[in-house]
Amino acid sequence: MLPTFVDAFVARDDDDDDDDASPSSFVACVVSRRHGDGATLASLLDVARAAAGTGAPLGLPELQARHLASQLALALDALHRVAAIVHGDVKPENALVDRAHRIQLCDFDLATSTSRPAVADAEDDLAEENDEDEYLYAFCGTAEYLAPETIAGAPRSAARDWWALAITMYELVHGKTPFASSRGNDEVTMRRVRTARIDWPDPPGVSDACRGVISAMLRRQPSTSGGGEWDVSARLCGERGLEDLKRASFFRGVDWDRVGLDPPASTKGWVVLPQDG
Repeated sequence: MLPTFVDAFVARDDDDDDDDASPSSFVACVVSRRHGDGATLASLLDVARAAAGTGAPLGLPELQARHLASQLALALDALHRVAAIVHGDVKPENALVDRAHRIQLCDFDLATSTSRPAVADAEDDLAEENDEDEYLYAFCGTAEYLAPETIAGAPRSAARDWWALAITMYELVHGKTPFASSRGNDEVTMRRVRTARIDWPDPPGVSDACRGVISAMLRRQPSTSGGGEWDVSARLCGERGLEDLKRASFFRGVDWDRVGLDPPASTKGWVVLPQDG
């Protein structure tokens, strides 16, 4: 059960359509309890794939991917720091997008609290606490977006969401995920997540900065303690989250106070949703 204040955390999105949102209120606008029939990043990728010619890139232009990923990063940072929530299923299907290229992270079916913030309901009983503790260790999610430590049975943590963001970033620029089995076999996919090299196209089709930040976010270094554990501190965003991304060269030039609030300076060549999307 999620802390009840998360409802208030996303209430602005449900009740207020004010276009003049301030940067502070934007934190509450990047997550949404709604899913419904809205267009998602998966919808946008479908448009890109349909429009691609033979041998053409199947993903989005790099600057468009950066703009969208920046907003997802802000959403994750808000969830982790403000709400102590791990989303648990970050992927294009769970990110709403509109024709103005604004993003909202949605679908909290697999989300869980990693701690009990001070504003959590005092009347939560012990049974609910035990249920949450068990859910923290539950193995669930979409195989191709799972972090290796999750597959190994580690408890959910913010690092899991940042790993999934990196997989999503790869998909945004390449139109596919890096470790998925070509036959849709989840067991093979999870083995590849743990052991396979990142499947970069040849030529890569993206800048060194883009490739570099994704590679750093997907770094897999076994823990010195052994036992099949992974050292998430060796991974970009593994411990410091958004602060690591802000220093990455790929995100240089992003106005973190205004991204998602102000329209992009230029959207020339960007993939757009159809009018009825």
